[in-house]
Amino acid sequence: MPPNHPKIPIIEEDSRKREAGFIGEQKLDRLLTTHPQKDYHMFNGLHLGNNNGSTFQIDSFIYCPRYFLITEVKNMNGELTFDRQAGQLIQRVDNKQIGYEDPLLQAEFQVRQLKIWLIQNGFPVPPIEHLVMMSHQNCVLRFLNTDSHDQYRICRGRQVIFRIEDFDVKYKHDVFTPAMMRKLTKLLLKKHFEPSFDIEKIYRISRSELLNGVHCPICRLLGMIYYQGWWICPTCGCKSKDAWLPALRDYYLLHGPWITNQQFREFLGIESGDVAYQHLKKLNLKTSGNNKQRFYHLTWDLFNQYV
Repeated sequence: MPPNHPKIPIIEEDSRKREAGFIGEQKLDRLLTTHPQKDYHMFNGLHLGNNNGSTFQIDSFIYCPRYFLITEVKNMNGELTFDRQAGQLIQRVDNKQIGYEDPLLQAEFQVRQLKIWLIQNGFPVPPIEHLVMMSHQNCVLRFLNTDSHDQYRICRGRQVIFRIEDFDVKYKHDVFTPAMMRKLTKLLLKKHFEPSFDIEKIYRISRSELLNGVHCPICRLLGMIYYQGWWICPTCGCKSKDAWLPALRDYYLLHGPWITNQQFREFLGIESGDVAYQHLKKLNLKTSGNNKQRFYHLTWDLFNQYV
C-alpha cells in the first residue's frame, strides 16, 4: 500500500491483535505439554462450517474419549472487566477504555456450533466444556454481574491445567472409542478450512489502491526489474532468482488462489507472456481452461515449499 494510506494504522492495529492472539495460543501449547494424559488431541485455529452455511472458529480445541474442551485464548494487558449481563469485556489501559464481546459468550457459541457439527457428521455428543484463558501475565481481572460459576471458567495462565484436571476427575467414562477418535481426527483435518480474507469488505480498500511489484529482499524496494533470468533491484543492485515467489504469495493472500498469465504479469511487473509462462510452468501448478483463458491454481503448501 502507499505509505501514507489512511487505513494503514487500522491494519497495523488489527495485525498487532492477531499476533497477540497467536502468542497466547503458543503459551497455551507450552502449558499443555505439562499435562500427563496420553489420549488427548488438540487443534489450534480450527475453522469448521455447518450445513446451514454458518461457520465457526475455535482457538484451541482439546478432545479425548471422555469429553471435549473448547478454549478461547485472549492475550490482553491492562485491567479487564467481565460484565456478563452486558455481554462485554472492557479493557482499560493507558487511560483508554475499549469494549469487546464477552469471550465466554464466544466460547458458548462455539460449544453450540460444535454440537450441531457433531450431529450432522454422525457423531455422538460428549460433554463439552469451555474455558477462557487470559494469557497476558500483566492483566488484572475484574468481575461485574458475573457469578462464581462463570468466574471459574476464566483462567489466568497455568490455571487451565488445573481446570483440565478437574474435568479429568469429573468425566470418567469413554464416549468415543479409539476408532471413533481416529475417524473424528481425519474428518477435522478434512473439514478444516482457511477463512477467506476480503480486504475490500473488511477495510473498504479497492484492489486498485494496492501497489504491484516484487520487493527487493535486501532493501525492500518495491519494483525489482526482471532481466535475463534475474530479478534486479535498481536501488541496491541486489540480484535474485526467486524474489518473485514472495510476491506471488502476496497475490495469493490478497486476490485468491487463481491467477492468469496476464494477472501474473500485471502483479509482478513484467511484460513478456513467455517469461510469465516459464515462471508459472516451473511451479507445476494445476490449471483449468486453455490458452489466454488458462487459470493456474495456487496453494499455500506451494509457498511453504518454495519460500
